[in-house]
Amino acid sequence: MVYPFVSGTGYHVTKVQIADAGRLLGRMHAAAPPEASALATYAEPVVWDAGWIEPHLASAENAMTIAGADKRSVRTLARLAVAELLKELPLAGCSFDFKASNLLFSPKRTLLDPDHAARMPRLYDLVVALLLFHSDLPAAPGRLWTTVEWRAFLRGLWQDQQVPLWTPTEA
Repeated sequence: MVYPFVSGTGYHVTKVQIADAGRLLGRMHAAAPPEASALATYAEPVVWDAGWIEPHLASAENAMTIAGADKRSVRTLARLAVAELLKELPLAGCSFDFKASNLLFSPKRTLLDPDHAARMPRLYDLVVALLLFHSDLPAAPGRLWTTVEWRAFLRGLWQDQQVPLWTPTEA
């Protein structure tokens, strides 16, 4: 555990803990404490310039091309998502660092190290959890989720959700 001075049980890669982590993230997103209004707000992705995004987009295109997708459709979809979809994502108080090494599971589920917290689309927090949850060793296995683990996490996340991650606007 990164925080040995905080007592509690850390992560042991169990299905129950994974579902509990999802449940905690879902409850955090559903909560709307007045203090959340004091957080920095990121309503759009934090991208410094085209020079930063283009190598990432090229990498995604290459991966998608290997999988059989057309590069033009990957680029079109990415631009559409940034231009339109992100405008419709509801904001919430988010951790923006939701990973196993920042959680305790007993005596109750607790998020540690909330220093990256901000108001942003809940979907961002979900992406961070997808990519980073198992990244910090030795608290986690240093890999992405397995399909079974991801499904358990999402079941926990959506168990207590009161609002969807995305609500399309009327056309």
